[in-house]
Amino acid sequence: MQTAALWLSPLLVVGAAAGIWAYPKHRQKTNAHIMALSLVRGVPLTPKEKQTILEKQTMLYHLTPPPQGRRWWGR
Repeated sequence: MQTAALWLSPLLVVGAAAGIWAYPKHRQKTNAHIMALSLVRGVPLTPKEKQTILEKQTMLYHLTPPPQGRRWWGR
């Protein structure tokens, strides 16, 4: 039992560190979702929320590739 605890303790430490590292990213994604729902409901946003939404929007715009050429349905 003690040997197993010694071998597994580094995995527990690494798992806890990964959780602590990933939580802010999850939290930021959740907050953006809540802000989007507030926009749909007509709730006014704070200046910081407006800035965050603009940052997310420009980030998504730069990730989406522009359309290349004509498509078969547009002939």
